[in-house]
Amino acid sequence: MSRKQMLVENKRRQQQFVMAHKRKVMGHKIRIRTEVIPQLRKTKQGKQDTHKKRATQQLKTQAQHMRALQRLHRSKIVANKMKIRALIFDIEMGGA
Repeated sequence: MSRKQMLVENKRRQQQFVMAHKRKVMGHKIRIRTEVIPQLRKTKQGKQDTHKKRATQQLKTQAQHMRALQRLHRSKIVANKMKIRALIFDIEMGGA
């Protein structure tokens, strides 16, 4: 084998090696684009949905709690008014 033939053969092998590597890289990129990224999107969407559900439930619970506190506050006000009216009525009737 002459020197020129060896150089041509080596160059051909190198080119084959480079092309095989490029095919491998391209296959990897395609796999990422078609399999991995959609799966990550599904996972991200699932996490977002879970967060939204949790936040909505938390807001509902907080609203219920606030309404309960408002009812309690109103009932205390009404009870105090009734107590004051009873005292006033008792004073007017000549008691105490």
